[in-house]
Amino acid sequence: MKLELYIEKLKRKINKDPNNRYLYYKTAKKLKIKIMKKLKKDSQNIKLITWCGIIALEINDVDLAYYMFKRAVRVMPNIKTLNNLAYFYLYEYDDAKEAVQLLE
Repeated sequence: MKLELYIEKLKRKINKDPNNRYLYYKTAKKLKIKIMKKLKKDSQNIKLITWCGIIALEINDVDLAYYMFKRAVRVMPNIKTLNNLAYFYLYEYDDAKEAVQLLE
């Protein structure tokens, strides 16, 4: 099943019961596991790496999110990956200096 289909499934579950945080967490955790399995086969796929970081943030796995965003920058240092890492520094670590330095 393609990544987009998993993401759509997550969105449908969230829309069905937006106040059910447990269902959201459970579904997001399953999605993270599926993405991690796909990453084992295709370790340089920037889309998978980025989504894994985003989903990790959603389930409060800050260490994995940091690792994935750093990995994305190593694989493909472009504005999107640098922006994601800068956002992470700013909002998760409250490190505006590092975020600005990345974006410059």
